[in-house]
Amino acid sequence: MAESLLAHLHTLGLEYGVIVQPSVYGNDNSLITRVVRENSERTRGVVVLRADVDKNEIAHLHANGVRGFRINALFPGGADMQSLERTAAIVADYGWHVQLLIDIRNLSQLSARLSQLPIPVVFDHMGHFPYELGIECPGFELLLRHLDSGKTYVKLSGSYRMSSYSSHITDVASIAGQLIAAAPERMVWGSDWPHVGLKSGMPSAADLLDGLCVWCPNAAIRQKILSINPLNIYF
Repeated sequence: MAESLLAHLHTLGLEYGVIVQPSVYGNDNSLITRVVRENSERTRGVVVLRADVDKNEIAHLHANGVRGFRINALFPGGADMQSLERTAAIVADYGWHVQLLIDIRNLSQLSARLSQLPIPVVFDHMGHFPYELGIECPGFELLLRHLDSGKTYVKLSGSYRMSSYSSHITDVASIAGQLIAAAPERMVWGSDWPHVGLKSGMPSAADLLDGLCVWCPNAAIRQKILSINPLNIYF
C-alpha cells in the first residue's frame, strides 16, 4: 500500500497525502497506521473508531500520525452517529476533526448536534448528493451556514460519486464553485483514491486534479486548497 500511495502522490506532483480509512476495513486501522507511521514526514491518517474508544487509544493513534476520525453514514462498514459526541470530546484535546460522509439532504437532522461539537467537521465529497439538484439541493444552504461558523471544512472530491457521467467534473462545477466562494480557506481537495466500491469508469487521478482548475480558476486560491488549508487541519 505504501508504495502505491507514494506512486500516486508522485503521479499527481504532490508532496504530502492524507489516507482515510475506507468503510470496507471497518474499524481495523492497523494498515493505515502502519503506512502513516512509516511515512510520517509525508502522510497523515483519518481512521474509523469503535464506539468505546478510550483516550489511551487516541494517544497511540495520534503518535502514529492520525489527525481525525471518519463517520460514514451512507455505506455498510462505517461507524454510526451514536457515539459522535463522546468521541469528539475525547479527541478534542488532540486537535482532531471528524470527517463526515452523509447526504446533505439529511443535514437538518444533524445540524444542531454538529454545531455543538468541540472539534471541526469536514464534509466529505461536497455533501455527497445528486448533482442534478445543484445548489438548490435541500441542505446545501444549511451547509453554507455551517461554513460560516468558521469550524467547518468541505472536501472537494468525489465528483464521480455525485454524477455517473463522464462529464462529472463539469457537472458539479457550480456546486464546487459556490463552496469555494463561500469559504476558500476551509476547502481541501481529495482524489478519493483508490476509489473503493467503484465497479466501472475508474477515474484518472490526473483528470481529477485538473478538475480543480475547472472549479477554481484562481491560482492563489488553488494553492490554499492544495497546501495551506490541509496543513492547517491535517499536519
